[in-house]
Amino acid sequence: MGATAVGSGSYIDARIVGDALDIQQKVIHGFNSSSDARLALLRGDIFGMWSSLTSAMKGVRNAQEKIVLQLGPHRHPSMPAIPATGEILDSLGGGTDGAKLVDIWHALNEVGRVIVAPPDVDESKLAFLRQVVESSVNDEEFVQLAAESRRDLAFLPSHELQQLVESFAALETDLRFELLSLARSE
Repeated sequence: MGATAVGSGSYIDARIVGDALDIQQKVIHGFNSSSDARLALLRGDIFGMWSSLTSAMKGVRNAQEKIVLQLGPHRHPSMPAIPATGEILDSLGGGTDGAKLVDIWHALNEVGRVIVAPPDVDESKLAFLRQVVESSVNDEEFVQLAAESRRDLAFLPSHELQQLVESFAALETDLRFELLSLARSE
C-alpha cells in the first residue's frame, strides 16, 4: 500500500483499516506526493493507495484506477456499489478495538480541517467567530463556487465538533495511544 509520509492521512488510513480488517500489507511510505504514489500504482510498484475521492476520480474517469473500498461508516451516495469500511466491520461483528479505532478515524475524517482559537478567548468572541464561519460556509455564492470547483463542502457545526472531541477524550487510554501509535512508522 502506498502512502506519502509517516503520519499522513494516506499512511494512517492504510494502517488503521489494514489492522482492523487484518489485511496483510506493507505500507510503503516516502512518496513526495499522492501523484508520485499514483504513478507507482500505475507502474505496478504498489497494489493500492488511500486517496481523497476528488483525487481518485480523474484516474477512475480515465479507466486507470478502480475504487475498491471507501473509508466511512456508510457508502457514499455517489458510489453505492462500493463497500464502506464501516459496513464491513459491522458485518464482522464490530466491537473490536480495531473497529473502535476505525469508528473514531471515520469521525475525525468527517471533520477534515478545523479552525482553532486561543484557549482564553472570550465566550462571546468565540460565539461570534463560530457564527461568522457558519454563515460563510452556508453563503450561496461560496457554495456555488465550491460546486463549480468540484469541492465537497461538509460543514460540521461547533457543537457536533465538540461532541467528537469529547468522544476522543473518552476513549480508553490504551485505544487512544494505539490510535496515536498508528500514525508512527511500523
